[in-house]
Amino acid sequence: MENETQFLVKVKGHDKTGRTDVEIGVVAKKDMQGNLGNVQMKAVTKAKRRLTLSLCGLGWLDETEVETIRDARLANVKAETGEIIEIENPSPVNNTLWNHWISLCNRADKVNIKHANPDRVKVTEEDLIAAGKELRPLVEDAERQAAAENVNQDS
Repeated sequence: MENETQFLVKVKGHDKTGRTDVEIGVVAKKDMQGNLGNVQMKAVTKAKRRLTLSLCGLGWLDETEVETIRDARLANVKAETGEIIEIENPSPVNNTLWNHWISLCNRADKVNIKHANPDRVKVTEEDLIAAGKELRPLVEDAERQAAAENVNQDS
C-alpha cells in the first residue's frame, strides 16, 4: 500500500509451533530521495524483520524506530535486572528558560493546546528549547484564531 508520502508493507508469518503474527513496515518516501524501489525494499525488509523478531519473542523497537517516537529518550539500563539507571542531567535548565517554558505552557492551556510536561530535573536545555520551538507556533496560531473569532463575535 502507498499514499503520497509513505509506503506500507504488511507481512504475515508463522513459526513451527503454528503461532502466527502480522507486522507492518512503513517508510516515508522522502527518506529515500524519491527512489521508489529503495523505499519499497526498505519497507519490506522492515516488515520482515519486525515479524521475525515478534515471532521469536523479541518484538521491541530498534534504534531507527525510536527516532520516530515523540519524546523518546535513550536510557541506561542495568543488563542483569533491566532496571533503568538514572543519570544526572548534564545540562540542567536555567531559571529564565524554565520560566519562559512555563509561560508558554500557560498560554497553550488557555487555547487548549496539549503539550509535554517535562521534569525540570531531567530535561536538558536543548530538549526544552526544541519543545518550545515546536509548541510556540501552535500556540500563536491558536491565539490568532481565538482573537479572530472574538472580533467576529463582537461585530
